[in-house]
Amino acid sequence: MATVVANGRSFHVQELAPRGAAASAVSSDEAQAGKTPNPGPGNTAQPGAAQTDTAQTDAAQTGAAQTDAAQTDTAQTGAAQTGTAQLDTAQADSAQADSAQLDTAQLDTAQLASAQAASARKDTGRHAAPPTVLVHGLLLDNLASWYFGVAPLLSRELARHLYMYDLRGHGKSEHAAAGFDVATQATDLLALLDIWSPTQPVDLVGHSYGGLIALHLARTHPTRIRRLALVDVPLPPSRLERVRDVISGGQQAILDAIPANLRANLTGGTRRAARTLRSLTRLLSNSTLVADLKAEGDLTDDELRALSMPVALIYGADSSCKPTGERLAALLDDARLTLLDGGHYLPVEKPAELAATLGAFLRG
Repeated sequence: MATVVANGRSFHVQELAPRGAAASAVSSDEAQAGKTPNPGPGNTAQPGAAQTDTAQTDAAQTGAAQTDAAQTDTAQTGAAQTGTAQLDTAQADSAQADSAQLDTAQLDTAQLASAQAASARKDTGRHAAPPTVLVHGLLLDNLASWYFGVAPLLSRELARHLYMYDLRGHGKSEHAAAGFDVATQATDLLALLDIWSPTQPVDLVGHSYGGLIALHLARTHPTRIRRLALVDVPLPPSRLERVRDVISGGQQAILDAIPANLRANLTGGTRRAARTLRSLTRLLSNSTLVADLKAEGDLTDDELRALSMPVALIYGADSSCKPTGERLAALLDDARLTLLDGGHYLPVEKPAELAATLGAFLRG
């Protein structure tokens, strides 16, 4: 896991690479950092090769083949001009090596956002297949809901890069007091796409409020999205009675509304559970999240019909959000509604079934 800077904020992110892709990615990063490959036979232009040649010459002149370059340079051979020239060569090679090391150190200590931008500009051919980005929901959710269930299954099935991140103020991302509206969080996501896949359209999957963020980005930046999958997305969240009542009821109402197995994990006294509950309290009490959520308006039928990419609508058969899926299926020409046996929290309730459904759609 790592931290990246996007839209002026720090985000906790996770990447799953297909088998065999990690090594090539590292090699690409090393090339971008200015590191040169080992010189081939006869390549004496590299500073390291020049130093070796000089050391060998000096060692031969002193009769000590294993003496290092620095000792040889200080040996007096009676050929002052030759020794001086050799010393000058060694010093020049050393200066070149020091300069290369300094450049690398400067790159390592540069601002993270600047380095990411440079990497993104150069990394135009990294993905052989469209990368997939998974966006989680609000409050109790974070990237772990994808990472420990659907993501590894989907990565094996698709053999492509998967990216996940903690939304602003969630999980291990930077704390935030404001900016939980859909438009602002879509701007966060767009900034992350500029790092992960600056030139290639991605497949975008969003669950719950994460689906609203994905939907907004698909409407405003359609060329950045190849396929869109909406998993039990409420539209609009402020008009769904259950969501409104749960949010207004506070922490206990939220815990009562989630599946029993997930609730048990959050009330079991573990450090992870305690951290999640602290985050929930902070979001409910010390941020604009509730107000931002209630202020979200609906999208018109014409705005929804304008979606140009294929859309998968995956909803729980027992979810209160199912009417949204039915509405979208009736409006969109290139969309298919799939109902899974479950409720709202499909990534946790039905990870295998959800991964299989997503895989079949994203392979298209």
